[in-house]
Parts: sequence; structure tokens; C-alpha cells
Amino acid sequence: MTLGKYIAGGEKNTAYEAISKMMNGYDVGVSYADMMRLRISGGAAQECYDVYYVAHDKGRPLSRHWMGYGRHEGAVGNWGNFLTAPEERGKGYGGSLLKFWYDDFKNTENKPSCFLCTGGALSLAQLYSRFGFRPAIRGREFGPLYMPVGDSPDSFLEFTENYYKPSPVLFHRPATIGYRHEIDCLLRFYFVDSGLEFGIGGASYVEEGLLYYPERVGMLFTEVGRCVGWSLDGELQTHPLYKKSDIIDQRV
Repeated sequence: MTLGKYIAGGEKNTAYEAISKMMNGYDVGVSYADMMRLRISGGAAQECYDVYYVAHDKGRPLSRHWMGYGRHEGAVGNWGNFLTAPEERGKGYGGSLLKFWYDDFKNTENKPSCFLCTGGALSLAQLYSRFGFRPAIRGREFGPLYMPVGDSPDSFLEFTENYYKPSPVLFHRPATIGYRHEIDCLLRFYFVDSGLEFGIGGASYVEEGLLYYPERVGMLFTEVGRCVGWSLDGELQTHPLYKKSDIIDQRV
């Protein structure tokens, strides 16, 4: 077994070949898989820092894992897409790969402010807790999960209290992949924790819009550049703190 990594947009190597094989034809037409293929190809490399970790045997994929976040200050990281080939499970490949990621991440210079992960099973929450993840949603023992990075608060609730600050005006701009995690992870997890329904216009994620109808989606930013909401066909969804904020449309 070989453990390797591929940085999207960088030099293609055996890890790139293995992850590409693993994703070839996998869940085509499903947004998370289509987005993963786009990011593997380097299609988002100008806006996002994406790293794929792969356990393989001479190029034959065994297990995969990913971390990604926007190339902007205070970015929210997404972490996961962890999968070991069914026929290879129970052999320790996945655990070795996660440790490989953890050791590599410690030496990464430009880190995000946190990592967020769906982690919807108790077994995954217990596995990921070894690396600093803890439930984001109050009263739950499993996902969604939150991992603070650097001097970020210990809890997801504290993180959101620090992130969402009053802003008398919001700037409505075209949606970009670089801020996807601020909506599909941070804002969505906040809505789940608060018992609110997330999604607008029949769409459950801004990811869908970015992939399939980008001209119809937008994002909303505070005066200090925090991404706090999104739009679809002009319908807006923001953190409740900004219900009375004025909107300045900058989508042109």
C-alpha cells in the first residue's frame, strides 16, 4: 500500500490517477460527486485549496479522503468524502489514510478557521473524534461535526457567534465556489442547530446552483466580507441576524 496526496491544480501524480479512477462514473449527476470531479480536475483551483489523500496499490485505489477550503482569510473548511472500497474494508487502509492526512495537515501553512463535516453516523463521529472533531449540533452524539483550527472556539455555537456579527448592509454578489462551504456547511449547520429549514427555491445546496445553473445563484456578504447568505432566482436566505439589513445588488 502507498499513501499519497494530490493538490488540485498541481502536478498530476499516482494519487491523482488513483482518485480519478475511484471517481470515474461514480454517482454521476449527483452534485457532491460532480463537484468532487470538478475540483479534482483543478477547475476550482484558483478559488479553492483542495487536497486529495489516497491509499493505493500501484495505482489501484483502496481508500480516499479530502479536505478543501477557499483561498480567502478565515475560510471555512469542508472535510470528508472519506471512502474505502467495500472489498478493502477492515484492512486498516482508511485509518492509515486519516492519520496520514492529520500529520500532513499539521504542517500546512495556510489553514482554514475550522473544518465542518456531515459525519452522519455514530461510528464515524467516534472515528473522527480522534482527530479533534466533535458534534456541531447541540444534543447530538454524531454529525454534523465541527473541528476548530488554530485559535477558533471549542464549540460550533461559539464559532457561529463569533462569525455572524451585525451588518447594516449586505452586498449581493455572484456565487463563487470559494465561499461554498460558508453556505452549504456553516450556514446550513447553523440552521439545523436552530431547528430552521435550510434551502430555497427547491434547492438544498448552493453547490447545485454553482454546478448546474450558476447564473441563477448569488451570495450575500457583510461589510467586513463575511459570507452570510445565498440567493436563487432573487429569493434570499440569510442568517436571521440580517433580516433587516439593506441589500446592495452587485451582481452585474
